[in-house]
Amino acid sequence: MRKLLTIAILSACLAGCASSRLATKPWHTAANADPDIPRLYLVAEWSAVQELIPGTSAEQAEALVDNLQWSAHPVSAIVFTQYKDRKYEVALKLTKDMKTIEDITYKRRD
Repeated sequence: MRKLLTIAILSACLAGCASSRLATKPWHTAANADPDIPRLYLVAEWSAVQELIPGTSAEQAEALVDNLQWSAHPVSAIVFTQYKDRKYEVALKLTKDMKTIEDITYKRRD
């Protein structure tokens, strides 16, 4: 019984963490909100995008997801991905020296 309770609590915690990760944060601004913009970029695999976490170097991020868009965005790199038939724009906030991912945010595009 105690084991089942522990599993239930851990499952709830993991579900909460997963849903908060998909939240859009105030600093996430797309260069263009045009719904056709994602068609201009390649779509990265969801599994590769999930490997991008705060603390990852910009160099490692480029190796994981080779279609990051760094230059057109003021404070972040952008990558597009799809999960369960939903399209997402993922912004990677970089540190001031532009060498490390500081934060990540997701914005639904559909």
